[in-house]
Amino acid sequence: MRICFVTTVQPIVGGVGTWVNMLTNKLTQKGHFCKIIGVIGSSGREFTTIQPRLGMFLSGILNSDILFFLAYKASGWLLYGRVLAEARKHKIDVVNAQDVNALNAAYSICRRQGIRLVLTVHGSFYNGGTASRTIPETRWLGRYLIMQEQKAYRQADHIITVSSGGYEYAASIAAKEKVSLLRNFVDKDVFYPFEAKERLNARVRQKYRNDDYIVFFAGRLTRAKGLEYIVKGVRDLTENIPIKLVIAGSGPFLQSILGWIDEYDLKERVVLTGALPKEELLNLYNAADVFIMAPVQGEGSTEGTPMAMLEAMACGLPVLSTDAGGIKDVLVSEYNGFFIKERDGGSIADALLKLWHDKPLRRKLGENSLKLINMHYSIDQVLHEILDIYKKHEA
Repeated sequence: MRICFVTTVQPIVGGVGTWVNMLTNKLTQKGHFCKIIGVIGSSGREFTTIQPRLGMFLSGILNSDILFFLAYKASGWLLYGRVLAEARKHKIDVVNAQDVNALNAAYSICRRQGIRLVLTVHGSFYNGGTASRTIPETRWLGRYLIMQEQKAYRQADHIITVSSGGYEYAASIAAKEKVSLLRNFVDKDVFYPFEAKERLNARVRQKYRNDDYIVFFAGRLTRAKGLEYIVKGVRDLTENIPIKLVIAGSGPFLQSILGWIDEYDLKERVVLTGALPKEELLNLYNAADVFIMAPVQGEGSTEGTPMAMLEAMACGLPVLSTDAGGIKDVLVSEYNGFFIKERDGGSIADALLKLWHDKPLRRKLGENSLKLINMHYSIDQVLHEILDIYKKHEA
């Protein structure tokens, strides 16, 4: 089977790239032909994001409604040309679009050439905003994006959703029989728990002490991730426990985080690593004590099922998070972690302090995280379901 993955969100969303890269690697190993086409960066069998500075520049441009609209249209035209060239060069069986603009761009080509067209919904493309910013539906751009999203849902041959909320939303627009809910996944060969001694060695390699309480966040640095409240929660604990907050990722919110570090005098407590390769992420997951996220509603598109959360769970970490988006599908309160309140640094501080004082509980929650991954979230468990969707009504 020849599968083409198409995306316009390449500069903005890292989790999409993780999903696509894992899937293409597994499909290629099984003898399928895979090609990735993006607006920016190389096209091939590896999804690559652009340089952080350029990403921040583009995010700044997208704050203008007019420039956002022009960039949206231009990226669609560019993808149309690239998909057309790929379809002519190879006999493509399936186009799997990773966002609604990509699907709408590929639609006419797929219809003319009998190519199956699948849309993966990683999170609601438009729910009062996009990955880069809030765009109220009362504005002309918001209404336009709603129209584009609904058109894509109706034009797709099949829709893959990765959260219960995404499934319900897609099924309310498109025919329910063409919408599937599949779990997000993690490659357990890449992310796995170290033995106790190797965990200590991972701390040494990262230059942390054995008694440091390491709280880890990995993801895109945007307002929607609630990083402001995580930093405030850590600030409230610095006088009581040896807490360290490690933030891995890049994005337009970096300067705000640096400002809070200075304002709260947290230079010795907060570490910014930038975006990291898988090998370094694996070490940090295993060096950490707790994984934390605090996404908020109303600051951009709805959170799907975060790939970083699944990676942390695969490494045996307990999880703290709000229940935004698809997180409630993964986080089971008091089983593999705890829910925290949105926009509430005090709630974060209370949860972190509870886990600091109760190391056996921390260990148990982490063990349960790993159990959940082993039972439900391995890529090998989901791969055959995705292939079934690709092959259904195959041209």
